[in-house]
Amino acid sequence: MAHPTHQPRPQNAHPNAFTLIELLVVIGIVVILIAILVPTLSAARNSARKADTTNELAGLQTAITRYTTDFDALPGPIAESSISTGIAFTANQNLLIGLSRQFCTSPAPSPVPAGLTANSGTTITTNGGTTFYADPNPTSNPFDYSKTNSAGVAGKAYDSYWIPRPGEVFQATAATNYPGTTLNYPVIVDHYLDAMPILYYRATPGTDAPLSITPPSAFNPTANGAFLTATVQSTTGTVFNQSNSTYLLSSATPHLKDVLYANVGGNSTPVGGFVLISAGLDRYYGKYTNGATNDDIVVSGGGH
Repeated sequence: MAHPTHQPRPQNAHPNAFTLIELLVVIGIVVILIAILVPTLSAARNSARKADTTNELAGLQTAITRYTTDFDALPGPIAESSISTGIAFTANQNLLIGLSRQFCTSPAPSPVPAGLTANSGTTITTNGGTTFYADPNPTSNPFDYSKTNSAGVAGKAYDSYWIPRPGEVFQATAATNYPGTTLNYPVIVDHYLDAMPILYYRATPGTDAPLSITPPSAFNPTANGAFLTATVQSTTGTVFNQSNSTYLLSSATPHLKDVLYANVGGNSTPVGGFVLISAGLDRYYGKYTNGATNDDIVVSGGGH
């Protein structure tokens, strides 16, 4: 009877397998590469968002300049005196109406056009008690229903001066996003991940006592007050407490004045007829504290 022979076991039964040490080395290399690439990719995304926001501000700057050329006035049908007296409306929304929305100032046509009454939150009572209507929906041919056309029919059409790209207009909910307002009216926002409203300041005749600016023209520092609060939210719902913003007049250093005005020959003069401000990457308007860096994106135009 033949006995089975025992074959010697190969020393390397699995010659292509990784050892534990080799696996650990590979994992370590992958972790290092991720640690290097993630900040780079994040920086690239932030740079792209900054570029998009800069382009948005440039587009608004061009639109405002065109509007000013046509009407010899800065866009926004509601007077600054009304915005500054607590009517729960902002210069940002006023700008949106002026550039690309249907609106009507007093006296209103009778009946008021459906587009101005069918939407919640579009009726505004100004400081002087005047009723103002604004349609929150975009239109290719906005109407100023306060005027009449050549045939005597209420409503004068004009082309939109600014057509926003996707994401540049946010349908705000006053009670949630901007508790300082009571109107559920769209807001122009920037391109950062946690998009925030763009501040719009325009020069108006007269003095501006809080900033100690003399005639012939000055900015209304409270025109965007609803966005400089402790409870303002981004479009994603993140709260960015602006109560320490150095743009607030109660701050130790009024940086808003530095942004809106330039010292020329010892006198403070507006840097332009209007100023647009994005909060920048840190999502805070101005410097969050006096020692912080101001990374806001600022555009101005329409100089005097």
